[in-house]
Amino acid sequence: VHTDSPSSPIGAFRAMQTLRMRTPQQSIGPQGGRPIASEQKLTPQEALEAMTINAAWQLGLENETGSLEIGKRADFLIVSQNPLTTVDEKLQDTLVIATWLNGQPVDTRTVTPTSIGLGFDVLWGMVFGE
Repeated sequence: VHTDSPSSPIGAFRAMQTLRMRTPQQSIGPQGGRPIASEQKLTPQEALEAMTINAAWQLGLENETGSLEIGKRADFLIVSQNPLTTVDEKLQDTLVIATWLNGQPVDTRTVTPTSIGLGFDVLWGMVFGE
């Protein structure tokens, strides 16, 4: 799952909304805001898995991240609304309240030595498998 950045805005919950609605963000063009291939809409659970465990599998990291399990890194977000119960049209309004990487809180609003170190550790592990 991706957002075609920079030609479209970055936003995981916007992308998840599109997975569930299959509706273009803009009402211009031949589709005019109508769903595209609506038979391909994902359920809320399928969309969440596409953004988490399935994405980790695509990167070969499903044994390290993508779900909260004993032995995996504790990478997760605390968000303003439940993506499994939020109505599709409001999903893109979801805000990230807190971010945790490797079981440590990371303030993503500011750059600190701790957030740089944790980000580097995660990137190093992804690249070198350590």
